[in-house]
Amino acid sequence: MPYKENHPKEAKFDPDFAKGGGSGEAHKTMQTVSRHQLTYSITGLIVGLLLAIGGIILFLNGVAGGGSWTLRTLGLGSSLSDAGPGAILFVVGLIVIFVTRYVFKVEK
Repeated sequence: MPYKENHPKEAKFDPDFAKGGGSGEAHKTMQTVSRHQLTYSITGLIVGLLLAIGGIILFLNGVAGGGSWTLRTLGLGSSLSDAGPGAILFVVGLIVIFVTRYVFKVEK
C-alpha cells in the first residue's frame, strides 16, 4: 500500500513503497507497463514530427493539390476544405502526437 493512513482525510506517502518495497510483482508490472507506454509515446512523437515536418516542407515548396476532410467523433468536429497536402499532413502529424502522448496513471 503506497500510503499510510493516519487520519481518514490525511494520507502520508510511504517511502518504502517508492524504493520498491511493497509488492515486488506489482512493482515490476508497473515498470514494464511504464516502459512500454514510454516507447509507444516516443515512437508516436517521432512519427508525428516526421509527418508535421513533411507537411511543412510540402507547404513551403508549394506543392499544389486539393483535399478536404471532415471528421466528427464524440461530439467534436473538424473540417478542412480545399486544403493542400502539406496542411493535411501537418494536421495528421499533430493528431498523432496528441493521441500518443505519454500518460501513465497509477490508481489504488
